[in-house]
Amino acid sequence: MYKKTIVIGSGPSGTSFAKALLKKNQKVTMIDVGYTKKDNFYENNYDKYNPRLSKFNNSFVEKNFKNFNKITEINFKAVGSLALGGLSNVWGGGAYNINKNLYIKKLPFFKESEEAIKKSFRFKKNKRNALLNLLLKKNLYSDINFFKDRSLFSELKEDFYNSKDDIQEFKKNNKFTYLNGFFVKKIIKDGKFYKLCCIKNGKIHFIKCKYLILACGTLGTTNLVLKYLKYKKKIKLKHTYHINFIGYLNKPIKNNNFKKLKALMHYEFKPSYIKKINKIENCYGGVGLLSEEVIKFVFRRFPNFLINILIKFANLFKDRIIIGNCFLPHFITKSTIQLKNNKLIIKGGLNKKNSHIIRKVRFDLKKIFNQIASNIIFKTMPIGSDVHYFGTLGNQHAKALEVRNNCELKGHNNLYLVDGSTIKDLDNKFPTEIIMINAYRVGIVLSKKIKNE
Repeated sequence: MYKKTIVIGSGPSGTSFAKALLKKNQKVTMIDVGYTKKDNFYENNYDKYNPRLSKFNNSFVEKNFKNFNKITEINFKAVGSLALGGLSNVWGGGAYNINKNLYIKKLPFFKESEEAIKKSFRFKKNKRNALLNLLLKKNLYSDINFFKDRSLFSELKEDFYNSKDDIQEFKKNNKFTYLNGFFVKKIIKDGKFYKLCCIKNGKIHFIKCKYLILACGTLGTTNLVLKYLKYKKKIKLKHTYHINFIGYLNKPIKNNNFKKLKALMHYEFKPSYIKKINKIENCYGGVGLLSEEVIKFVFRRFPNFLINILIKFANLFKDRIIIGNCFLPHFITKSTIQLKNNKLIIKGGLNKKNSHIIRKVRFDLKKIFNQIASNIIFKTMPIGSDVHYFGTLGNQHAKALEVRNNCELKGHNNLYLVDGSTIKDLDNKFPTEIIMINAYRVGIVLSKKIKNE
């Protein structure tokens, strides 16, 4: 089988790339395993660290990802997807359907969100409670900033971006071909072409193309590239270590609109000690009210009748308990990835030089949120469970892994990498959107090249 242009992966980056080519009236074929909800299977969900991912009906999202990629974890919790739409099935990757102008150089400001804020906070100042005072007025701590462009959003499922919705639209275009059920095992160079060795229903298939675009997520793309180059040395895997916290509000939330929206305020945190060591990276996170979903997740190992009791008990304090998280800069971690004996070995670790920052972030966050809540409790999450993986490929490692500005692997014409693997420094505020915008950019560049042939 021959297809001129192939993109591997149906997640946000692959979909963004395909959208650019289709916009320029170019043909594109998307290859993917493409699991859907019909492909659920029983598994132990206790090892999940995201409430949505831990749900039984979302087991298709991670199905066979580690098994097919032959991933071995050492002090690391790897997350990836072979599903139609990838990880956007569970949290949207920070992108929302309300965004109509995503593919622009500058990150968008959502008018819909702005409108939601106005409606939610339309009441007299003297009725504002302590939490809203902190979030909307100048707070006492100058290093934290609550931003409004994403301040409020509905957590209803349909509001989260899912790239499979775009793919359904693509299928109406005769320039688009979707081949599902294929797992690309390895890439073989065949003259000016690339030959993909794929597995479908236990059988080997070969698909040839001239232009190959890898959008398999950082782990999946890195695996294919290391195998293709036969590169066996360790390389850095950048990601954002994160901590969670919970606290009891001094005053209950009284605004019904705020509760109805299951509001989550995002914040940007600039610790002074990070500035002192000449780092410009910030910490980002969100804080909102405790939800039933989170209770089920935290106590998922308990019998159902006990969980129901806990939910009823928690409902008594539902307007008083807040939960939040904080993503730290990538230099906190020191994780590596290596191809060894045809297996992808991922080893997690913390950078000892900067490990003290974790303690200081916890101390300062407690100082901030003590303005509105008491009994703040923190929990550090397993290394890798943040899912914000990036920067495995590029000239920061070795010449063999160099990538051009157009995201083409240097020395390998027409092989492009459009996911987080080639991003050197990723702002963890909205990482998926940054990757999507870059993938769309590469698609526009390549479409011009194809047109000029």
